[in-house]
Amino acid sequence: MKVLYNYLVILSYSLLFIPIWGLLLLSADIVSNSSIFVALIYTIIGSYYVRNSSIYMSTKYAEYLVYLGPLVYIISMFTMMPTNFATLFHPIVWATTALIISQLLIKKIDTKVLVFALFIAYLYGFHIHSYWESIYKPTMPTQYIEKKDLAKNIKLSDFEFTTSDNETTIIKTDKPFVLIETWNEACVPCIEAMKDLQPLFLKNKDKVAHYYLYEQPTDTHKLTATDVFNYPNINDKSQILIDENLQFFNTTGMKSYPYFLLFNKNGDLVDYFKAYDHDNKDYFENRLQNMWSK
Repeated sequence: MKVLYNYLVILSYSLLFIPIWGLLLLSADIVSNSSIFVALIYTIIGSYYVRNSSIYMSTKYAEYLVYLGPLVYIISMFTMMPTNFATLFHPIVWATTALIISQLLIKKIDTKVLVFALFIAYLYGFHIHSYWESIYKPTMPTQYIEKKDLAKNIKLSDFEFTTSDNETTIIKTDKPFVLIETWNEACVPCIEAMKDLQPLFLKNKDKVAHYYLYEQPTDTHKLTATDVFNYPNINDKSQILIDENLQFFNTTGMKSYPYFLLFNKNGDLVDYFKAYDHDNKDYFENRLQNMWSK
């Protein structure tokens, strides 16, 4: 039992990187120079103390288990977003590198190590991260944004969604179009889109019924239903729906966020694209207006 307990402790520590990094490095509402600084200090110094704990030293393969959480993050990152030069400066890449350096090279905590940790955390948090933000664009080439990767013959009427009244509903409208915008709190482009595009949808409310469809990111990083329906970045809470158990997400074959899916009033999918980038706001606004102006 003690061996199992040791494995669970090390595994829990490793998986804890997922919510901590997600919150401090990627959350659009929380991430800042200071939060990035804290995340990297925690990664570098915290891993040293874990590595020198009696549980770690007495657990076989502990040095490999520590990397499980970060490995999940890295795999997800390369699966859900394009790889380019900007990837080298991604916060998860830097945090993982900091963890590896700490695990392999830091033998004891002394003044030199503290200065090194503070320097790395400061350098990335206050300088390199802003550079990453400036060069990272879901300039995901247009072919990525426009890639038609969803299941064919999707009918909106085949899906039920949860409303703020904790009831299920099938979306029906007397407007010409329905636009579904997928999101979750861990998706930075989703939050950017919310902040940028609400005036556009308000301007076209007579033509398009617009809904924000919440897609649970992971079991360890998820808002409660109450939090979802009171999400501060969405002004009209009646536009929020929840895709319970990711039924819509999985059936359609989506693999990232956000997706913008346009249905006609009969519930037929007529057009869609994925991704959003604040720096190319005009492009995405024009793309959306062209969808319902055809």
